[in-house]
Amino acid sequence: MSRHFNILKGGALLLLFALSSAAQDGQSPKTMASLPPLVRELTASAMQYMDSQWDEEAGLVGGRGGHGTRASAQYAVGLMLRNGPGDTVRVRRIIEALARVQVDAPDSSDHGTWPGGAEDRSTLPGRHAEPSLDPNWREFIGSAEILLLEEFGSLLDSPSIVLLEQCIRRAAEGDHERSVRPQYSNIALMSAHLLGYAGRRFDVAAWRKHGGRLAGTIYRNFKKNGSFDEYNSPTYGGVDLYGLGLWRTHPVTPEMAGMAEEMEAGFWRDIAAFYHPGLRNLCGPFDRAYGMDMRQYVALAGVWIAFCVPEDLAPLPSATAPAAKDGERFSIPSYALVRREPPPEILPQLRQFQGERQLCRPIGYGGKRVATAWLSKDLMIGGGVTPPFKDSPEQAHPATAHWVGPEGGTCWMRLRGDFGVKATAGSNTLTIHCTKYYGLKMGDSVQFEVHAPGARAGAVGPGQWHLPGLDVKVNTKLPAPVISENADGLEIRYPMDKNARDTGIELVLTHTGEQPPKP
Repeated sequence: MSRHFNILKGGALLLLFALSSAAQDGQSPKTMASLPPLVRELTASAMQYMDSQWDEEAGLVGGRGGHGTRASAQYAVGLMLRNGPGDTVRVRRIIEALARVQVDAPDSSDHGTWPGGAEDRSTLPGRHAEPSLDPNWREFIGSAEILLLEEFGSLLDSPSIVLLEQCIRRAAEGDHERSVRPQYSNIALMSAHLLGYAGRRFDVAAWRKHGGRLAGTIYRNFKKNGSFDEYNSPTYGGVDLYGLGLWRTHPVTPEMAGMAEEMEAGFWRDIAAFYHPGLRNLCGPFDRAYGMDMRQYVALAGVWIAFCVPEDLAPLPSATAPAAKDGERFSIPSYALVRREPPPEILPQLRQFQGERQLCRPIGYGGKRVATAWLSKDLMIGGGVTPPFKDSPEQAHPATAHWVGPEGGTCWMRLRGDFGVKATAGSNTLTIHCTKYYGLKMGDSVQFEVHAPGARAGAVGPGQWHLPGLDVKVNTKLPAPVISENADGLEIRYPMDKNARDTGIELVLTHTGEQPPKP
């Protein structure tokens, strides 16, 4: 953190920290009634969904297929927020069950984490072996248990508090040994808070220092270009806001609270710039995304936007209909507890399209990767660079487009293929360069997945695609594409020579009814 930050904000930070601590000591626990109307409605619908997943016999969320530990911890937060008849009894059972299944093996790299399902078990590898369980459950469940203590400790019995403290301590022990990279933005934000909180509560200086160093690095990386290293994720952007909310709502130090305030405002500005209210989606490129249409799956950044806009404008599937990633609804009560209104100038941008714009964002501290985007009334295009931590090819989408379909729905397309990508989005254009990964061969084709109901293979040629709502001119040296139809649209594959090291392709996209771009 800069000296300028310390001098100008030091007094305000100390006051903020004092007021926050006093509020936690003196205020009654939050309730559903204390939430703003839009937040309360979304949280109540999430609780109805969660209630339907409760297994009374097991004392956890789930059923024959297994009982989710993270979902159960998040459900406990919602139960305490609602605090209806029988809710605290369920919470007590969840706390007890989570304490039973947490890994207590200091010599294992799994120490302090939880199995994804209560029935799963750690294989107990050595300290330097790869963990056999998801190490991120320390942060997800640990943060939920911190909320239970901090927000509702006065409503919990002493045995439950003892178990929560035991679990948080173990989670911090394992997290300290793991040492999360600051570039792993969503987990790093929660890790910094978990370590700092546990270090302060249990007076462990090493944890406090570790959490403080991690927080400072995250802040410096963000400040360099106003962006996190794990960039533009419809899901993990929501976790980023949650982590910042933890820093601000339950601050470990006044400095962390101040850093959270600053990063939170900057992050909201970036979300608003890339968000298209008419299409109810974020524009690409996406470092990590579980889908391409936020109206069809539960994306956590969509939850935060839904807190701010009427239900019919929210980038979320209906609460009454099954949807992909439905389990993410369990996070909503925790988000409701730590949220605050975004800066005032952000709200209009989330509710109505503010006009055509070109965006260019260097990513993270290094800034060597750049995300570009162009948004118009009926079409938006995203281009970026394949993230260096790409270990899930199905999640990284460096070349994307969304547009309004003939029936008013959202159509989209994305680039697929086994190669590195550098793509640039401009006014009606998407320029793509594909390069083989180091030491590997290229894939056998450059593929475009097109989601546009009613699209037909016969309308796609080597240099021109006629899609529902969109015309695309193609400039490339690749051979003519192979096209296949499916229920939702098309797969367009441009074959590549097996020995190729790189290739390029340029698309000019024109929404049907728009004037073609000038040469």
